[in-house]
Amino acid sequence: MDAQGWAREYEAATDEFLRAAALITPDTLDRHLAGAKSPRQLVRYLTDAQAQGYVRLVRLLAEPDGSSIQSYDDAAWASSPITGYDDLAIEHALALFRALRQCALDLLVRLSDEDLLRFAEHAETGRYTLVTWLTNYVEHPLEYAAQLRETLNS
Repeated sequence: MDAQGWAREYEAATDEFLRAAALITPDTLDRHLAGAKSPRQLVRYLTDAQAQGYVRLVRLLAEPDGSSIQSYDDAAWASSPITGYDDLAIEHALALFRALRQCALDLLVRLSDEDLLRFAEHAETGRYTLVTWLTNYVEHPLEYAAQLRETLNS
């Protein structure tokens, strides 16, 4: 896929997640399916992941190839009572998700096909390419949109 195709896929994934999130009601916010996150948890987790993703994108685009990208412990983030995955409202998280995704899209539409060759070194997984980033940040909101819809329709 070329760079502009990736930008379109990224935008479509954002829109799909936001359409699914718009279906959340106060009555379904904390609904759980066995072994799954609640809608509140999904929104808060995805927003935090996107914040990390935006920083990774800027590093991939602005820093020299081979720069370091650190990992983070998403399970610790989700289980910490301070982060509010179980009790904070989702409105601010959704606004931040929307803004981060738009800021990333603003960069993605500027990419050339040659930019797709950029890479960094991830602390845990090693070589981390821009295409890896794009794949992850297109698939992640689509997976969470599907999980939201499944939970909300149960």
